[in-house]
Amino acid sequence: MLFRSNMLGEVYIDTHRYEEAEAVLKRAIRLGSREARAHYATSLHNLGALYHLRGRRDRAFKAYEKALRIRLTLFGPENPLTRATVRNMSVLDQ
Repeated sequence: MLFRSNMLGEVYIDTHRYEEAEAVLKRAIRLGSREARAHYATSLHNLGALYHLRGRRDRAFKAYEKALRIRLTLFGPENPLTRATVRNMSVLDQ
């Protein structure tokens, strides 16, 4: 369920259907807190990307920060998923 929600959220972001993307990703996050942590982190990362695209820097940073904590715990700092979140956070700082 979470995986499909993340994929759908990404499709909505790619097609500029931002309101739908936000709704799907927020629902995935609500469900994900009880499910697979890796997919939960992906939902948070994707929501951060959406907020970043929409100019909501503070919200983006908070979502990325939560995703990063989980990804560091699960995968470590050298994992490509962890690095993607770090990279996106660094772009916010610029």
